[in-house]
Amino acid sequence: IAIYALFLGAGLDHQMKTPDFGAFFWMRIGIIAFHIIVDVAQSAFSGGQDTVGTTAHLASFVAGFCYILIWLPPMGDGELFGESHPYIINCGLTSPKYMTLESATSRCLAFFDRGNGIEVETAQNAATAVLILGVGASLANAVRNRHISDDGIAILNR
Repeated sequence: IAIYALFLGAGLDHQMKTPDFGAFFWMRIGIIAFHIIVDVAQSAFSGGQDTVGTTAHLASFVAGFCYILIWLPPMGDGELFGESHPYIINCGLTSPKYMTLESATSRCLAFFDRGNGIEVETAQNAATAVLILGVGASLANAVRNRHISDDGIAILNR
């Protein structure tokens, strides 16, 4: 979803020759949102039996989003959009708060819409902090539950 969000935020869907290419991304985002809602509802109404699975799915979703923000992978070979990172735009295109030439030409990422811009360094710092907190919580959970044996078997209950 992070690449979809950046693609739409930079307005790259309007540069495509394929009509309504952005609508395809919005449809994919809707499908993913539907799956997340179903996963959370299933966990909420299963009496806590599927909480671990839901937590794992949401954690992997957040980790994947953070991965994209930290490493900013190239989008193609630069032939289609003229550069390999076309989703990085000038901050002046995202908000009127960037008034000076220096701030207006600083690098920003826009999510879903140009109005949702954030400076690249700020986004990367936030994503790094989220990943570090996630790893820390995982390690703390492992230490907290170190007494639980892993030689047991899982039994499927009806």
